[in-house]
Amino acid sequence: MQNKVEVAPLRIGAAVKGWIIIYGLTIITNFILNAWMKAAPIGPWVGEDILKWYWFDNVCYMLLSLWWCFLFVAVGNWPFHTIQNAFTKG
Repeated sequence: MQNKVEVAPLRIGAAVKGWIIIYGLTIITNFILNAWMKAAPIGPWVGEDILKWYWFDNVCYMLLSLWWCFLFVAVGNWPFHTIQNAFTKG
């Protein structure tokens, strides 16, 4: 018995929209987080010490966003609530 798995067709518009939303939210989050850390530093790091590591925070957030993009592609984009089959939902 061979089970065939249907693969959704590539939807460029949905993929680009998802990419823009994910990276847009990441950029906004980075901006807010960086402003917050300048205003209320955590730990012994202040001033120049905090500014030295902003690039690293931003790169980490961008890599996390890329991971989310790959996840959305792997599961067939959203909206997830339209999946009717309970087995497919997991």
